[in-house]
Amino acid sequence: MSGCERMAGASRGAVLSGILVAAALLVGPGGLQSQVSVGIQADWGTESHMGLGGRGVVALGRLVDGLELTGRVDRYFPGDRWEADATTWLAGVDLVYRLAGSASRLAPYAGLGLGLSRFRVTVPLFGEEIRGQETLWGVDFVAGLVVVTEGFRPFVEGRYVASDRPQLVLSLGIRVFGS
Repeated sequence: MSGCERMAGASRGAVLSGILVAAALLVGPGGLQSQVSVGIQADWGTESHMGLGGRGVVALGRLVDGLELTGRVDRYFPGDRWEADATTWLAGVDLVYRLAGSASRLAPYAGLGLGLSRFRVTVPLFGEEIRGQETLWGVDFVAGLVVVTEGFRPFVEGRYVASDRPQLVLSLGIRVFGS
């Protein structure tokens, strides 16, 4: 990986972190612990196959009750076609609204987001290595359901990614701490 690629990856991470920090500041210091949650998830995408990831969620109830900002990063394992070494990363930020309100035990939600996917592949061919990479931005349409319990929140989510390479992503996971 070249220095430029490392810097680009670091800048994307810095942007995502900056957005989550800004959202945390909107929540305010008094309610930050109860308004922030983190989670892990397993994913399946029609283009990217199986993946694992994490997410951070900040409740923006001070702005609009039921509004949340979600940041997520996923690493996909696209399989071993043609003895290729392939790596796919997806990251994004979504603004979602809990449709049933904050008091309901089952909390359906829907929203929009911005996503970034990064695909790299190395294929051996006649003793040489052929390398390729692709970075795509997309608009995410998100719908899901969170089960509100004490201490943890299981969720299921569907996401349609509108980009040059559209796909449907299904996620199943659990959030802990906060909202």
